[in-house]
Amino acid sequence: MSRSSDNESEEADLIILNLDDEQKQQSTNGINSNTFETKTRIIIALSLFSVQYALAGMFWNREVEAYEDLLDSYINQSRRQGLQMTILHSPLTILMFYLWRYLSAINVQDYLIFAILFDRTWEFIQKINKIGCLCLLITVFVTELHIDQIRSILHLF
Repeated sequence: MSRSSDNESEEADLIILNLDDEQKQQSTNGINSNTFETKTRIIIALSLFSVQYALAGMFWNREVEAYEDLLDSYINQSRRQGLQMTILHSPLTILMFYLWRYLSAINVQDYLIFAILFDRTWEFIQKINKIGCLCLLITVFVTELHIDQIRSILHLF
């Protein structure tokens, strides 16, 4: 009986050892694949942030140039100058200016510096990818509508 019980305990030990080896291999593979997924996730998040940063700068320059052409041009007609001043001081124009003030690329850079200062860089990158892109696209869309409205009003006179 002792030999059969020894054989059974050896088999049980082998099974336990094999299970341990498989678990170690799975955990090692899991760590490697999780690390790879994390690196991929970081690369994607930073790429999206970079694209958003570039788009904010590009659209900022485009919109400022459009507003400058429409509202900062010197025109000899007093009626058109008065209309430009009225548009410039309208609540919608002021709202557009404030939106661009807070969503421009230079301010996104300032927000990133604050996130680095408070050691919340990764949280900032994740949140700006979710919220910032949507806010930027809505602001660009509304600004384009506003500029088209200003063009149509100014070309009537």
